Amino acid sequence: MALTKVTGQVIKNTTDVTVGVLTVTNTLAVGGTVSIGGTLTYEDVTNVDAVGLITARNGIVVGSGITLSKDGDVFFTGIATGNGSGLTALNASNIGSGTVPTARLGSGTASSSTFLRGDSTFQTVNTDLVSDTSPQLGGDLASNSNDILMAANDRIVFGTDKLRVKHTDSNADIENTTGNIVIKNDSSSTSEQIILQAKGGEDSIKAIADGAVELYHNDSKKFETTSAGVTVTGHLTVGTATLYSTGNLLLGDSDEIRFGDGEDLKIYHSGGTNYCDIASGQQLYFRVAGSNKFYVQSGGAQFVGSLYGDDSNKIELGSSQDLKLYHNGTDSYIDNATGNLAIRTTGATHISLKTNDENAIYCGANGAVQLYYDNSLKAQTTSTGMQTVEAVKMKYGSNGVNLKQVFEQGVGNTATCTATVPDCVGGGTVTVTVMHNGNTSITTTKMFSFMARGNSTANLGSEIFSINHLSNASFNVSAATLGVTVQNNSGAHAKVRVTFDITANIAVD
Repeated sequence: MALTKVTGQVIKNTTDVTVGVLTVTNTLAVGGTVSIGGTLTYEDVTNVDAVGLITARNGIVVGSGITLSKDGDVFFTGIATGNGSGLTALNASNIGSGTVPTARLGSGTASSSTFLRGDSTFQTVNTDLVSDTSPQLGGDLASNSNDILMAANDRIVFGTDKLRVKHTDSNADIENTTGNIVIKNDSSSTSEQIILQAKGGEDSIKAIADGAVELYHNDSKKFETTSAGVTVTGHLTVGTATLYSTGNLLLGDSDEIRFGDGEDLKIYHSGGTNYCDIASGQQLYFRVAGSNKFYVQSGGAQFVGSLYGDDSNKIELGSSQDLKLYHNGTDSYIDNATGNLAIRTTGATHISLKTNDENAIYCGANGAVQLYYDNSLKAQTTSTGMQTVEAVKMKYGSNGVNLKQVFEQGVGNTATCTATVPDCVGGGTVTVTVMHNGNTSITTTKMFSFMARGNSTANLGSEIFSINHLSNASFNVSAATLGVTVQNNSGAHAKVRVTFDITANIAVD
């Protein structure tokens, strides 16, 4: 059935009606279902009035800005206006940009005093920290220039009850139960200080970085440390005494300065006596530059080095000061007023008297007494009597003396040595022995008559006898002033011994 034009008519039929092209210029009323297989185009339509539901199986597209998908999603590129009260189940995380000024994001009421909880409910901010028994901070707490007020005896506790800070309304208490209390300044500047003031504006203790620690009295510095030690300004009171800045130390009677863990050294004044007490078995040393110079101990006192005294100052010994040692500016004296003056040694040693560190008299223990001239040995005692190393000089005109003098010296091959006697006039014999140092069997002894003639060439007589020990040691003997000269011709180094045995008158210097 084809309808080309229907005007004011009602099509009634119990079967379906198929229309190829339907053009309606006025109102089309359809009481049943209208099925359109192609595209339904609405042109110049102001409003679609649907009493029931409109079902779009593939979504609805309105122009290029709004798409209603079949899954229920709405996509739009323009601006949606309205009060939004009908929007529910809106996921705020899917809002890419822009703001939702009054969006209803959860249950409850959003305001400046509420916050959105994780369960999508709004919670009022609780500002009552007193009722909160376990408040916690997730970051730094800024006071915004306000005070933190605490009542008397309320404490700030650090660690596991290790450090407590409180005020009792009378005192401020800092209590530490473990370890040390360290107050430090971590600034890298060397001019920074830690200052304690018992009264505002007045320093009590000041600690300077890389520098001094200072102590004050009424804001006036009295004590400070330095790189060399400490400096005191004013007086340091010790008991009833005072240490003055000029260096004098005064202590009252029986006030003691004690040293050592066991107080082994005590220095004090008591009554009219001064004391320096040391413990039994210990020593008291007086040192210079680390070296001990004098010390006392239970056995007595000992000097190490020199003991000095001004001219005429004396060391006096004995109950009545009978022995005195001193120097008067010119000479030195040992004065003994009672008994004998004995210089002795009790050990197996010796006693030496010296001038300018040169020997003058030597007394050996269980041995000889030696006499020197200009540090040269001249005479000594022996177990059988007296022996002179060179000569005993006597005046002219006195009785002659028997002079026996021995000379000994090592001499190289073809070398010479000269042996002499003191200035004298007299005669006797001279005996010369030459012994080869490398072979003692090469030894020769010769004796000659001899006459000394004062300070002139001696007369050397003929050889009296000669004796060899296995092999001959060759040498020549010639006269010399007050002696003889011996030349070694033994072919090697030899020892030469010359013995003078004469009777003579000896001159004196």
